[in-house]
Amino acid sequence: MGRNRPPKDLLPKASLSSPQRSKVCRLLATSLNNPPTVQQAIAAPYLHRLIGLAFRAFVLTVRVLPDWLAYAFADGLAVLLVIYTHATRRRSTRRRMGFHHNVRIAFRDQLTGRPRCSLLWRWARHMTHMGIDTCKMPQITSRNVHDYCDLTEIAQLREQYDRGKGVLAVSGHVGVYEFTPHLMTLSGMAVVTIFRPSPIRPVTDVINEIRSAGGQEMTERKGGVRQVLRALRNKKIAGLLVDVSSKRSDIYAPFLGTPAATNSTAGMLHVKTGAPIVVATTQRTARRRYKLHVWDVVEGSGADPRDVEVHATAARINDALSRAIRSYPEQWFWDSRRFRARPEGEMPDGSGLPPQTNPDQAFTIAGSKE
Repeated sequence: MGRNRPPKDLLPKASLSSPQRSKVCRLLATSLNNPPTVQQAIAAPYLHRLIGLAFRAFVLTVRVLPDWLAYAFADGLAVLLVIYTHATRRRSTRRRMGFHHNVRIAFRDQLTGRPRCSLLWRWARHMTHMGIDTCKMPQITSRNVHDYCDLTEIAQLREQYDRGKGVLAVSGHVGVYEFTPHLMTLSGMAVVTIFRPSPIRPVTDVINEIRSAGGQEMTERKGGVRQVLRALRNKKIAGLLVDVSSKRSDIYAPFLGTPAATNSTAGMLHVKTGAPIVVATTQRTARRRYKLHVWDVVEGSGADPRDVEVHATAARINDALSRAIRSYPEQWFWDSRRFRARPEGEMPDGSGLPPQTNPDQAFTIAGSKE
């Protein structure tokens, strides 16, 4: 019996290069020649359900643990994260991502030796502590929110919200980012947040239960733009995370001084609807103590052409997030792919790094806020 070949309507289109077409053909042929067995198809949902149950048990256990014990456990996990980050340094650098690659770009090789190790430890500790913070987030309610959080700057967000045009609340993977929409809802504002689901649906369900504890609405990224437009029409806040690398974007705006592919969704929605953009983050100031920061408020004039205004908005958002990261350097997701996509024809500098185009965003590490 001859070898199965993928149907013609499944073959890649001519827009793909020859190596890409060959790779897709091999993947399709492999999937057709080795279809999943009935047992594998049945086992997958049960495995996902089991993982979801284990994750839920972990979240509930962390939630009832005394704070000192929960965060001591997080410190132990931080040690493992440091070891893993060192062990995978070469592989991550080849893939133009990861802690060490991003630190080189942000600090231009000026952060080495002990200062870099210090930042690595504080970043790893922040990441694991953030997991504990998120598990315990439903314990912060409208009754006790001021015992845990400094909300003095939320007045700027409230001012925009009360105008009745809707608000685009833009943030990034900075600080304890799950808290920002939670604190908005606890302050009496209606929030719709776009999220990217986990491949394991039961895990997504548990995370969304945590997020929705304060009253925010969750909507998946697929079809999310329609939901954002509906939220703005209903005079709600739409929450977006915009500091991820966007391969499809043709906007390269400075981020920590270096051009980075920047998602244009917030800028396009801002221009289309006239809704203001509030760049806000929530930072940890001590164990289970937080401060909501508003870094910028963008209100369009409508005087510039659409493309110019979208690009200017993206640059302004990146500048605001860069200021947040410079203020709390250990509280950004340094393991990201932020600088992976590069503009066509870009020439690296003498160190082999992407050129720095905005010296005003040059990173100098300051004392940690924690």
